[in-house]
Amino acid sequence: MPKRKREVDDTISSSSLSWAAVNIPQDVVVEEIIEKLPVKSLMRFKAVSKQWRREIESRRFKEKHLRHEQKSGDPSIVVNVSVLGDGEEASLRTLRLGETSFTLENHTRYPAHTNERGIVGITSSCDGLICLYSKDFVCVINPATRWYRRLPYARLHALIRDTISPLFPAMGFGKDNIRGIYKDCLAV
Repeated sequence: MPKRKREVDDTISSSSLSWAAVNIPQDVVVEEIIEKLPVKSLMRFKAVSKQWRREIESRRFKEKHLRHEQKSGDPSIVVNVSVLGDGEEASLRTLRLGETSFTLENHTRYPAHTNERGIVGITSSCDGLICLYSKDFVCVINPATRWYRRLPYARLHALIRDTISPLFPAMGFGKDNIRGIYKDCLAV
């Protein structure tokens, strides 16, 4: 009887060693696991190594991550929570709607740079980016990363400034899939 027990113990220890020798390639870890993480975690994982940073910042990875997020089916609503005044910052919050509850997250501040109290228009989202505009400014915001960029003044913005209402005609925002760049346009 003791011999049989010893054979079983030897089998278990040798199988444990084979599991310890398994090495998962870095590209599999990045491709299959990391792309399913939320953006907040990805921002932290860029510090793990140069390879991970390069992979996470690559266009291909961003597109795969975006496709995965779109398939997840967890809808989000962006809410503008500030009234604009002279030199004030405005802010956005993301409202995530889950199956049984909702959470308000990603408090994103952006400089409004408006001299008058007015309405801020929000265009539809394109790949998670949002274009905000008023008579005095146009900016693009990524609520997931809290990144924003104020767009330089262009003739298109002059058309908005000269209208009676700051929302009509409205700014549009979209992506040129051939070149992979985002463009603002006038939606009449």
